[in-house]
Amino acid sequence: MTGMDGKVAQAGKGTRNIKCFMCVLLLPFSWLYELATRIRNHMFDTGMLKSQKFTVPTICVGNITVGGTGKTPHVEYLAELLGRVCSTGVVSRGYRRKTKGLVVADSNTTADEIGDEPFQIKKHFPTVHIAVCARRATAIERLLAPDIKPPVDVVLLDDAFQHRYVAAGLNIVLVDYNRPVYSDRLLPAGRLREARSGLARADMLVVTKCPKELTEKEGTLFVSKCLMLCGKSLARPKEGVFFSTLSYAPPYKVFGGGETTLAAIGESYKRVVVLAAIARPAPFAYEVRHYCNVACELLFADHHAFTTDDLLRLEKAAGNDGSTAVITTEKDAARLMSCAGRLSPVLRDNIYALPVKVEFLFNGQTVFNDKILGYVQQYQGNR
Repeated sequence: MTGMDGKVAQAGKGTRNIKCFMCVLLLPFSWLYELATRIRNHMFDTGMLKSQKFTVPTICVGNITVGGTGKTPHVEYLAELLGRVCSTGVVSRGYRRKTKGLVVADSNTTADEIGDEPFQIKKHFPTVHIAVCARRATAIERLLAPDIKPPVDVVLLDDAFQHRYVAAGLNIVLVDYNRPVYSDRLLPAGRLREARSGLARADMLVVTKCPKELTEKEGTLFVSKCLMLCGKSLARPKEGVFFSTLSYAPPYKVFGGGETTLAAIGESYKRVVVLAAIARPAPFAYEVRHYCNVACELLFADHHAFTTDDLLRLEKAAGNDGSTAVITTEKDAARLMSCAGRLSPVLRDNIYALPVKVEFLFNGQTVFNDKILGYVQQYQGNR
């Protein structure tokens, strides 16, 4: 080991020690948080707090951790699936939007008004009805109003597993394969929003962001660990366990232009700047580096709102001669579109978004689709 390698190793060890120390300090607060969430869940379970049911099928896509588990790509997958057979509505709280209260999206709505993720969904699926509101029940009631045409047949709840004021008919819970819940702690010492016992409320469990080479044996072991609690195993979700991975779709110019490929971008530009404000940017950056000469990476916290200083850094990194491309995520592209007036024409013309899409492993797509469509059809048949 060289002297430099030794210094890097020591720095990494020091960082880990600091994180462990902070975790220990925060544990008492995690215990208090767990107590509060258990009391709250008990109040819903016993009817002390009321959950509202609706006359249309409601499908919740959520998780028990903070950070990116791939909710938006899975909501988009469901929106596309359901959009083939019925009129679909999507309800979100609109995280980090600049508006308050209830907002129903239309073709002119911006990411600032509804949040980057709902904006992305609306862009991909213009016919989907989208409403954002902290009170999900209020948003659903608005989507079911007589003036919404065509009438909404099914509602997707984006990130509402802990929002139990709405009683979803089908709860799909996502867990990130790369961040196992069985080795995590509750907030603030860890990333868990509630105890792992909350997985018992899931009707379907989807292990997301799996490596494509994952074996069924490895997947089964992972799920068993997730469901093992205090020496006892939680019941497996009644509608099944599925495994998904994220793949990259063809990139496209954010401010107009058709699809291309990362390889073509790598051949056309001398350099590329990676811009990402997502929970786990490493896989995204790795994909770009595989095809392009990455000059630098501008990375920010998840859902970061780009400031004037941030845009100036981007302009400086990209230069003004058109020889450098910027490749960003679709979620970040949604926020960049709100900043269009503060970007130079040269920069705007060379920003690309790299979409992601969901793929199911072990031939699970057909079974998953049948479960979703079967629930909707059964619910509608029982009305």
